[in-house]
Amino acid sequence: MRTLIYFCCCYFFLTSLIVNANDLKKIQLEYEVYIGGLRAITANLHNAFSEKTYDTTLNLQTEGITGKLFQWSFSAFSFGEIKKNKVIPMKAGRDSTWRGKKRSARITFGKDGVPIVTLTPDPEMKIKEQIPSKNLMHTRDLTGALVSHLFRAAATNSCVRSERIFDGKRRYNLIFEGQVEEKLKRDQYSPYGGPTLRCQFRMEKIAGFRPKASRYKWMSDGSARIWLARVFPNTMMVPIRLEADTTFGGLFIYLVSATQIHRGKKTEIKRIQKTAK
Repeated sequence: MRTLIYFCCCYFFLTSLIVNANDLKKIQLEYEVYIGGLRAITANLHNAFSEKTYDTTLNLQTEGITGKLFQWSFSAFSFGEIKKNKVIPMKAGRDSTWRGKKRSARITFGKDGVPIVTLTPDPEMKIKEQIPSKNLMHTRDLTGALVSHLFRAAATNSCVRSERIFDGKRRYNLIFEGQVEEKLKRDQYSPYGGPTLRCQFRMEKIAGFRPKASRYKWMSDGSARIWLARVFPNTMMVPIRLEADTTFGGLFIYLVSATQIHRGKKTEIKRIQKTAK
């Protein structure tokens, strides 16, 4: 469940402040996350992109009933280079607290493409003993991989892609497939209305997972649906909606506001506010 929350929120909130590498446009996005019909997570993100680098910091924390049942907080960062729309991570890390237990990971990506990992607390079995180095070469951290996916989606007008990911413990691929063009209507959940690209995505496990698969069976059919669109003209695509069936009920993430700042001009769209009768 924690992997699901991290992935979905990371995917959405990592785009909260995007600077287009060609145009230096800033786009601020806000989302709401619901699990089983309840708003479950608060999140804030500090993101900075230049023509040559990206720098992302994400903070998440459960709230309400979900927070009482699953006391969890999480923060992650990723820093790296951008070369011709190709994202190359240099450093990444995460810190989490789950029911009072604190864990952290720090990843440095070497020139040989093999990440160097420091985990706290130190695991009994080292990463190289669990996962051969050849399986780790040219991987990205999850945050860096999702930044990469958004850049490539904008460049190719396609959400179909596969990303090689190593999160410090587990090696897996995120596979986006089955693209469909779909037009969404603006409603009380999201201010965006217009054409989107919808893809299914799933996790392909490679190494580092525990033998009991049920521990990671957080999505009922093993996949989820994601919608991407250009909220503002002549800029990159961003996530509009995500839906998944989980063992805890339906998971929904909605874009609720978007702001673009370009050459001192501010443009924004906001969710339709419900009026009292």
